[in-house]
Amino acid sequence: MELVRPDENPGIAAFASVLAQIYCELDRPEDARSVLEPFVADGFTSVPHDTTWLMALCSAAGTVADLAWVDAAGVLFERLRPFADQIPYYGPVAMSEVSRYLGCLAAVLGLDEDVETYFSQSVKTHERIEAPWSLAMTRLSWGQFLATRGRPADLPRASSLLELALSSAQQRGYGLVERRARQALEALRDS
Repeated sequence: MELVRPDENPGIAAFASVLAQIYCELDRPEDARSVLEPFVADGFTSVPHDTTWLMALCSAAGTVADLAWVDAAGVLFERLRPFADQIPYYGPVAMSEVSRYLGCLAAVLGLDEDVETYFSQSVKTHERIEAPWSLAMTRLSWGQFLATRGRPADLPRASSLLELALSSAQQRGYGLVERRARQALEALRDS
């Protein structure tokens, strides 16, 4: 499958981060990483501070978290932290609150207390504003974190969060969330 290449749209850094995100969702991690490498190399300073800046960094953060890319996670965590309670949007497209991405990055960085704080904030916000996709994604990420951390006290909570994400995904047709929640639940049951 040939996708739009970021070098064909050099003035729109958000295209590159969304492309990397799509590659991750298609289980093409090497392609995702190669798209983001130039931005990671310059600490994301080449991303213009325009109306798509926050969206670009959040898209990159989701991909960096999926790739467990520690160096990139550290840079993005520091750059996004001041915007934890913001919801990136451009026109009709809105993303999850930045706290969700910070929770994902904190998980990669091993900042367990921050993971709990940011995911908790994300759940509260997305419940309050009735954003079911963002809520399902937060529950999925939080459940994956708890399952991976693997503390005995975490496992029932991980299972509950993953079941909630799966249920929402099935009701609303969120294929990616459903696939990832099923995989995480199977891994949890097999452990």
